[in-house]
Amino acid sequence: VFPVWGSHQEQTAQCLLQAVRQDSAPAVHIFRFPRITINHGVLLFAAAETEQEIQFEAYDPNLPAHPVKLIYDRVRRVFNFPPSCYWAGGPLKVVHIYRGGLN
Repeated sequence: VFPVWGSHQEQTAQCLLQAVRQDSAPAVHIFRFPRITINHGVLLFAAAETEQEIQFEAYDPNLPAHPVKLIYDRVRRVFNFPPSCYWAGGPLKVVHIYRGGLN
């Protein structure tokens, strides 16, 4: 298992922002490691950005009634996911699951 550094999260956030802007719906793996308190996947479909953060709108199959937010903090270079019925909320790691056959 390899660590996920802040620089990787920064690159991931920019890649996901670009994908959403190109009308793609990137699938992402959200997780904590080594203490696995969340291990889940969501689909991103919209984004809004400020100087401090990027707020991604996501479809969460565990909460299909409404969108959820996945927030990237540009200063700390970390993603945050809000509390829900299955997650206490807080920082986690994000990996782009699938980007196409040749990417």
